Amino acid sequence: SGYRTLKIKVGRRPVEEDIDTVRAVRAAIGDGVGLRLDANRAWDFQTAEFAAAALRGLGIEYIEEPLDYWKLLFSFRLYAHVDYAVDETLQEFLDELLPGDEEFGPAPRGRLAPEQRQHLRQAAKRARAHILKPTLLVG
Repeated sequence: SGYRTLKIKVGRRPVEEDIDTVRAVRAAIGDGVGLRLDANRAWDFQTAEFAAAALRGLGIEYIEEPLDYWKLLFSFRLYAHVDYAVDETLQEFLDELLPGDEEFGPAPRGRLAPEQRQHLRQAAKRARAHILKPTLLVG
């Protein structure tokens, strides 16, 4: 139908069912359509790594929010060899990621220690994509 990319929600069912679904979709759409997954932080590291390994070779562009713990995002990318995107992590920690503004002053801080803030910034920078939801960005 002319779509260039599809996004599949995963993480709501057993991972084996998700894997079967993604394989079936890839077989149905062929290689000419991009494929992205969104786990909504449903998987622990081991499950996400298992899913990534099982789906290797299917041309997955990235898995959005694959992990239940943001600190492991970059490690996941290194070990699973799959890119990730951030959505909930950006929304949850937006004030920790913003540099501040001269007109409005520094962004609020305080939930994360300085080293945690730096780790979060690196995880966000290394993401393949940032999913921004305008309705959540403006008051």
